[in-house]
Amino acid sequence: MKVDEQQLHAFLDGELAAAERRQVQEYLDAHPHEAARIAQFRADAETLRQTMLSLPPEPATLFSPAAVRRSLRHQRRQRYASVAMLLLAVSLGWGGGWLWHQPPSVPAELPMRDALEAYRLFSNEPVAHTGQQQLSDWFRQYFSGAALPPLLEDYGLQRAGAELMATADGPAAMVLYRGSGGETLVYFVRPGNRHQPLPQGQREEGALLARYWSDGRFNYALVSPSDSPLVPVPGPFGGATL
Repeated sequence: MKVDEQQLHAFLDGELAAAERRQVQEYLDAHPHEAARIAQFRADAETLRQTMLSLPPEPATLFSPAAVRRSLRHQRRQRYASVAMLLLAVSLGWGGGWLWHQPPSVPAELPMRDALEAYRLFSNEPVAHTGQQQLSDWFRQYFSGAALPPLLEDYGLQRAGAELMATADGPAAMVLYRGSGGETLVYFVRPGNRHQPLPQGQREEGALLARYWSDGRFNYALVSPSDSPLVPVPGPFGGATL
């Protein structure tokens, strides 16, 4: 029997029927290397769960086995994300100290750099499927009043998944869209600075184009390849809010 990665994750999450679970167990018994990898995933998940439980109380859903498994499902991607966030934190700290000695007009950080980093991290990686209800729950809990991720079927793009992440300004959400030809686009939202709203604009960084705007409470960005914006300027789909 050939077992794919999705079945292995479902096995770890306890989501398989008894017959299929026996088949997966037989596969692992016959493939010690895979069994060791799955055992390591399970141990990592338990370590992460214990660490999270030692933090101040958060909503129970964040500590569910499925949530813990999602955080470990793409370990290579998470390692890259950790490095990127460390570099971002260091650059912000350095930039803040440098800015102390500079005129106030010098910006400490280019607009929505974290959105561009999210695109680089997630655009070519598998992302956990996130349904409309879960997205609505996330936005209700973490981004109350923010514009919901738009539906872009008219532009040939389907939502492929979403991720929550931490930034220096608070929680952020990355929603990934894919087209039938492999095109990718990221919708990114995080808290803004209501005293200094982000002006609507766009900028290129390498091969990527970031188009960004603010509603006063939140900053938004659409990130895509610079030679293929995929959708019009963000204004027309301000979207529903929660």
